[in-house]
Amino acid sequence: MLKAAQTAQRSAELKAAAATLRQNEITRLSSIFVPSLRELRSLTSQRFEDEVAALFKQLGYEVEQTPYSNDAGRDAVMHKGGHVFLLECKKYDENSQSGRPDLQKFHSAIVTDKAIKGFFVTTGTVTREATEFAQKVPIEVVDGPALLRLMTDARGAGVNDDRYHSACVECGRVVSHRLREPVTVFCANGHIVRPTISVNDLLNASGAGVLVCRRCGGQMRRVNGRNGPFWGCSNYPNCRYTRSIGRQRRRRGA
Repeated sequence: MLKAAQTAQRSAELKAAAATLRQNEITRLSSIFVPSLRELRSLTSQRFEDEVAALFKQLGYEVEQTPYSNDAGRDAVMHKGGHVFLLECKKYDENSQSGRPDLQKFHSAIVTDKAIKGFFVTTGTVTREATEFAQKVPIEVVDGPALLRLMTDARGAGVNDDRYHSACVECGRVVSHRLREPVTVFCANGHIVRPTISVNDLLNASGAGVLVCRRCGGQMRRVNGRNGPFWGCSNYPNCRYTRSIGRQRRRRGA
C-alpha cells in the first residue's frame, strides 16, 4: 500500500511539473508569435491598413493600397493567381460593429472592380445581418480572432526558432518539440512524449482563441443580440447553435 501511494504521489508530481512547464512555454511562445488586438486597436487607421496590407503580402498577394482618403470603398486592390481581390480594413474597438450597409458598400466596390472576392478585416465585430449578407456574396469577414490567427501564422513563418520543451509524465525527462512540426518524440528513457502545444493554445492564452461550434464545427462569432452579446455560429442560418459569453453555457436556437 505504501509503495502504491508513493507511486501515485510521484506520478502526480510529474504531471504537475509537466503542466507547469507547458504553461510557461505557452506564455513564452505567445509573446513571440501572437500579436495583440489591443496593440492593433491602438494603431492609427492608416498604420492599421499598412499592417493588414503587409499581412496579405506575406500570404502571397500582390497588394496595391489605395489613397487613405477617397478610396472608393476599398483600402487595397490585390492580385493572386491571375485574379483580383479587394481589401477593406476597419480599425474598431471591441464594442464597435460593422453593419450590413458597410458590407453592401464594399460589395459594390467588388462588383465595380470585377474582383472575385473581398476581404473585410475588422478589429471590432460584425452584426448578424452583415454576417448573413456576407455569406450570400463573395466577402470573407476577418474579425479579431480570425485576424490574429492569420497574423500568428504569418509571423510564425518568419520566426526560425519555434522549439519548445515538454516534460515526460512518466520520468520527468525534458524533450524538445516544434510548434510548426508537431510530431511524437521519445525521451531519453524511451517513453513516448506527444506534442503538448498548438497554435490555438497560444491564441487561447492571449484571449484570442477560436471557439468552435459543437454542432457543425464552424467558427463561433460574437453577436450583439437584443438581449446582449452571445456567441453565434458563423454558419447561421444553416446552423443556429449559440453559446452565452458569460458562463459559456449552451443555448438552443429556435
